[in-house]
Amino acid sequence: MIFNFKSKNIHEAFAIECKWRKSYYKNGIEWAENYQIVNYKEYSEKLEIPVFVVIGVGGEPGKPQELFIVPLQKMNSKVISKSELEKYSKDISKPQFYWDSEKTVLR
Repeated sequence: MIFNFKSKNIHEAFAIECKWRKSYYKNGIEWAENYQIVNYKEYSEKLEIPVFVVIGVGGEPGKPQELFIVPLQKMNSKVISKSELEKYSKDISKPQFYWDSEKTVLR
């Protein structure tokens, strides 16, 4: 995705990988295979852009019960614990996403 905020003359690019899991297993989730993590990180490095993994848990893929926005750089294993995910929790009642260009963070 490329965003162009003409009023501020800001040109930002970032990527999003979306995942959904029906439930937690052993207090965590397996969000990707090891080769996928390598591919995502190579993509981020090659394009020099941040990548965010948006993870939905529970409910349905289009309407998860829980939602998390995790910077790929914080994902070093194919499994992420529920306690680690909670650091990146997104308020599900506010489904809009917001790009904070000053902090280069997706909210």
